Amino acid sequence: MEKIIPVERLEAFEERLGITLEGVTAKIYLHEDGGNWMYVLGEVYPIDGTKINKNIEIIATAHDDSGRVLYKSDTRVEAESFYGFEAFEIVIPNAYLQVSKIRVYPKIES
Repeated sequence: MEKIIPVERLEAFEERLGITLEGVTAKIYLHEDGGNWMYVLGEVYPIDGTKINKNIEIIATAHDDSGRVLYKSDTRVEAESFYGFEAFEIVIPNAYLQVSKIRVYPKIES
């Protein structure tokens, strides 16, 4: 069984870094054994050209109905191995059903 979760992108952050996140989806898969996993999937594209200048973190935060952050996870996109676009997957284990939305945004890796 799966549950699709609405995704909110922070496009101003994307624009500031010269990228766009496309095809971003979030699903929670409920397993028969009682465990569950949330997968946030998407692709990173540069706005101009085919390269990015700095390493970027793609961050996903899971929120409940009141807007409280329940979970945070991220993945890294490295500038030196980036050639036109990069698919990403962020996995959040034990994602409970109280998650009502996912927020996804990029930042320069610190």
